[in-house]
Amino acid sequence: YYRAGKAAIKDAAAEHEKSERSRARFEARQERIAREAREREAVRAARKAAAQKKAAAADGEDPVQAAIARAQARKAKAAEQDS
Repeated sequence: YYRAGKAAIKDAAAEHEKSERSRARFEARQERIAREAREREAVRAARKAAAQKKAAAADGEDPVQAAIARAQARKAKAAEQDS
């Protein structure tokens, strides 16, 4: 009985250690996932700020309207050359 009791205690301790390692691994994974999400969000925010700064530096000109105007100018120039 003594040997069986010691074996049961040893098994319980091993199971506890295993669960502690699993918990620590899970918590580290959760922290890593959260950190990576924060880093991605920071990169996204920096990219957005740079795009806004670039747009503001374009003298308040709307980039879409500027692209449309360039396309129309190209079409007009092409039509002029064909005539």
